[in-house]
Amino acid sequence: MEAAHASVRRARPLLGTFVEIAVAGATISAMEAAVEAAFAAVATVHWLMSFHEATSDVSRLNRDAWSGAIMVHGWTYQVLETALDLNRRSAGMFDVAVAPALQDMGLLPRGPDLSSASPSPRLPSGRLRPSTTGYGEGRGEGAFPQARTRGEPPSPAPTLPSPADGGGKGGGDLSPQARRGEGCGQFRLPGDAYDAIQLLPENHVRFAHRGVNIDLGGIAKGFAVDRAIEALRHRGIAEGLVNAGGDLAAFGPRRHPVDIRDPRHPDRPMCHVVLSNAALASSAGQYDPSRSDRPSSSAIVDPLTGRPSHTIRGATVCAPCCVIADALTKVVVNAGEGAAALLEHYGASALFVSAQGRVHVTTDWRNEVRFAA
Repeated sequence: MEAAHASVRRARPLLGTFVEIAVAGATISAMEAAVEAAFAAVATVHWLMSFHEATSDVSRLNRDAWSGAIMVHGWTYQVLETALDLNRRSAGMFDVAVAPALQDMGLLPRGPDLSSASPSPRLPSGRLRPSTTGYGEGRGEGAFPQARTRGEPPSPAPTLPSPADGGGKGGGDLSPQARRGEGCGQFRLPGDAYDAIQLLPENHVRFAHRGVNIDLGGIAKGFAVDRAIEALRHRGIAEGLVNAGGDLAAFGPRRHPVDIRDPRHPDRPMCHVVLSNAALASSAGQYDPSRSDRPSSSAIVDPLTGRPSHTIRGATVCAPCCVIADALTKVVVNAGEGAAALLEHYGASALFVSAQGRVHVTTDWRNEVRFAA
């Protein structure tokens, strides 16, 4: 009989970053097979939802859905359902129909020649050193992939007060007045995405007009993490962690220490948290350490203005699943304290840094957190 091994850890380039998968508590062969299945799930999401791949569902929709209904994969349809629900509940603060604005910002190619798009790179399989976690420094959907696992757990921190003083416990919708946690003047009602993207029976999707273009970069990475976790669980793995450039989820008895980078100084950790049976995602300004040790402008679009959001410097959200954590970071970056009711609706909590540099933590943050000195 094959003996059980302590753990298996692998990383591969996917989703515009490095995806790391770590598992424990089974035989080598079982863990290797489970990890391969998890990477296959992530690769499928990459293939389906990439803005750049000519044959992806996203590219096919952007090219042809204005002229008629297009059938998409069930996973793509599921992500669009989730995105439109978030769009409605956040009064447009989460909007996947922001591709034109991202193109204006130079973060997505304008009018790409999709017929000549290069194929996905070959994905080498390599073992990571036990103390190393792969994470990306890219831009794309605006996540600041600044979460990395640490070798030793931090000490517990005292309960931190919350600055949020509103929100309520209703249906979780973000009211116009609560958008930024303060008076904000004019406000765009539920967004273009909810009206422009029509979800039809049998996984068919149609766009209301030719000008609709979507980018799923603000939600697909979290969805891919969830699908990888699902693949591991389906193959009997009792303990695992999936980290896709800072969007990560863990399950099992182990508690996972994680460093959260400071959005003001991305080369430094801001705090240490401990993750257990939950998901974590972060978003902030773009960061390229080869060019500067300072973050550049935000890659998250404020749907009210169509320009980079400047309300919040960076946000980290903890939620039961990574697709929700990933998407809600964009809402928190746009809405700040005004996202309190929406976070509560999804069973999520947040830690964020205001434009003035103040660090806020919601009172229902369920993980240990210790701020760096």
